[in-house]
Amino acid sequence: MAWFGLHGASVMMFTPYPGSALYKELKNKKKIKIDARYLYSTLTRSEASTISYSNFFGTRFLIVTQWFFLLSLFFFNVWCMTFSFV
Repeated sequence: MAWFGLHGASVMMFTPYPGSALYKELKNKKKIKIDARYLYSTLTRSEASTISYSNFFGTRFLIVTQWFFLLSLFFFNVWCMTFSFV
């Protein structure tokens, strides 16, 4: 992706924005419970307090996947910096 001009990537959990169609749909289905945990989870997006609203992927899978990509990007950057000085 760097060849196309990408300088960075963000790997974060998605939280539906209040007022959006997806937010209203999840709230009508009672999947979103507005409490302190929900409000905190919208701020962190990478902690264990994150909640998955997916019908296919659980919270644990999403957290592990997020950390995998974050660590992959980190080690790739370290590798690139190491060999760019050779």
